[in-house]
Amino acid sequence: MDVYFKNIFPDNRKSFTGAWIKYFIEEFILAPELPFTNQGLDFRDRILWVIPELLARGHHAAPPKLESSFCRFFQKQGHFLLPLISRVWLNLLDTRHEATFKWAALTLTFFYCEDHDIGEGLKGYIISNPDFDVVALGVRELAYLITKCQFSNVACPTRRSLNNLMNILSFCFRSSTSLLIGFLAGGGVSALSRLLSGPPLQLMLAQPIESADHPVSLTIMICLDLFARCLDHPSSASEALQAGLLKFVVRAAGYYGHKPTNGEHGLDLGDMVALVLASISRLLVYPSVLRRFKRSMTRHVTEEWENMLEESHGFLSEVWESCIDNINCLDDIREDLKEPGSGLCDYKECSNDDKDVKYRCCSSCRRVIYCSYTCAKKNWPRHKAACLEASKIVKGGITVPDPIAIATFYSVIQYYVEIFSRDLDDRLRDFQDKSHSKVLPVVVLEFSHIELDSNAGYQLMNQSCFNIIDQEEAIQDQRLLPANQSQILEYRSGSEDNNPLEVVVAFFPAPWPSGAWPVVEAISVPVGRSAEGSDDDGESEGELEGVPRF
Repeated sequence: MDVYFKNIFPDNRKSFTGAWIKYFIEEFILAPELPFTNQGLDFRDRILWVIPELLARGHHAAPPKLESSFCRFFQKQGHFLLPLISRVWLNLLDTRHEATFKWAALTLTFFYCEDHDIGEGLKGYIISNPDFDVVALGVRELAYLITKCQFSNVACPTRRSLNNLMNILSFCFRSSTSLLIGFLAGGGVSALSRLLSGPPLQLMLAQPIESADHPVSLTIMICLDLFARCLDHPSSASEALQAGLLKFVVRAAGYYGHKPTNGEHGLDLGDMVALVLASISRLLVYPSVLRRFKRSMTRHVTEEWENMLEESHGFLSEVWESCIDNINCLDDIREDLKEPGSGLCDYKECSNDDKDVKYRCCSSCRRVIYCSYTCAKKNWPRHKAACLEASKIVKGGITVPDPIAIATFYSVIQYYVEIFSRDLDDRLRDFQDKSHSKVLPVVVLEFSHIELDSNAGYQLMNQSCFNIIDQEEAIQDQRLLPANQSQILEYRSGSEDNNPLEVVVAFFPAPWPSGAWPVVEAISVPVGRSAEGSDDDGESEGELEGVPRF
């Protein structure tokens, strides 16, 4: 038997393609003339143990070419051979370059098999493997197969197999944030959305979900929690929105409407959905995030979603309203940027007075803005040397801030100033000069006279969505280096004239490192009390009206 298999293997590695492996599986594993007898089972037994050799020689084959063959194999004969298949694929965990095939088989196994050892072995592999990129590759393949699996053509998975699947996802997401990003990139949002709306979830909801320890609610809560924490940069937010983040959020919120659960920090699932939206709301000033969020709204926000918001508690509804307000405000601001005299074109001799200018960044360095190809061409001799240096940084993998996004930040700050009738042209010009020196600004508002609601969800909303932070928390923020804390303290102690609002503009280098965010410079701008909306008790709602809430 072994000689027979050896003879059918091509000697030339290049001829060992995905198409050949697909042919081998269909001809020798799915052959209808092989009955389910002891002899036939032994024959398939030998084939299964030869699969590692197939993978060792043909790992360069594209997984999509094998996906249909594996699915047919499991659908047709999986119930008879899964105990053996489970052991074979579990042994393959020692090989690294076959992550896609391992996860493909293990994923399908979860839908048919109740073997708990597979899940435990997989967890052990993740813990012992320091290279999370390999695991992330497997998670992407897992998401792909969940999405492609046709539940209508196969037997409905058992409750225990679904529990195993959700527990593995929960474990992966808790192990590393990069796994969640990999899951998103591989279509994981669509996969989870399908689980939220398809027959498997209906099976799991046969009994009421009464705690957050249930695999479905646990996985959803972990995803939402990681979304809320990892969406701290425009690139991650753009990728998540492109992968279908808003679709998942809408589905999760709908699930919350029927099955409310309690999560960590006293927040239920609805609060977690709101925090994800709050994280996105902070980043809407970036054009790419704004564009993809508006596109996702068009596709996934339905009348059912709007009705659910009306019936939900105020936290989720208020955050969603703030997102809409921010979008409308930013649309107006970006329209103002098109007005002549805005000074965005980096060609100093630019005389373009067209009101419908569409600014573009330099395609190489993305650090300068031009209103037209003509200005870019005229400014090239002056910009060439700096462009080549900056291009090396971009190619080296370092994120350079989008000048158009920084200009939007400038307009947002200016908008705050105009609302409160303060002239800060000198400092704003200084800020605009710094925008081309690889720095990113963060605007922090402090309402020292307004007492925050004791509700944990409301406080998190203020911190995450509106950037309204408590004075002591601003001083003790770990993202501020100790060397700068005295400077921040001086600014704080200097405003003793009962000004209700203080704007702090902190310049952070780009890209933002994880953990500590060193402050390059921080300026504090006291803003006087608005003429309208003052109350005797110190609370002034009228001061916030019309202000974009970031």
